[in-house]
Amino acid sequence: MILQLYISAVIFFVESSSMAIFCSGDQELDGLEGTIQSPNYPDNYDHDTDCSFLIVPLPGNSVSLKFTDFHVDYNHGGSCHDWVEVNPPVKSKSQFCGYLIGMAPGEGKSYTFPEDEPVTVTLHTDGYSGNKGFSAFF
Repeated sequence: MILQLYISAVIFFVESSSMAIFCSGDQELDGLEGTIQSPNYPDNYDHDTDCSFLIVPLPGNSVSLKFTDFHVDYNHGGSCHDWVEVNPPVKSKSQFCGYLIGMAPGEGKSYTFPEDEPVTVTLHTDGYSGNKGFSAFF
């Protein structure tokens, strides 16, 4: 009976820790790993949205962030209408938009921040068109 409860608890923990967390307001996340996503992902995000994730590493650890999908509205002239902002910056850049994974923070590769450094990922959208947004693993 105790073993069955333990196994059930472990299964619940594994299943619940692998669920995606949608951006909604300002959220603080701590722990080892998870998936963060824009609102409504993979459907289009809403207009006039501002939400953020604060990812706090466990003491003595670093946050690694890998965007696995990225389509955030932008002007083909290069300016961002909607954007994802990452602080501290990734390779000296903090604001990202575009429709290719190579335009995402870390260019689709895992990016590791300094030890014990909290990381904020913010989505800002304007009042016009929307796209599917992003999905990222931390």
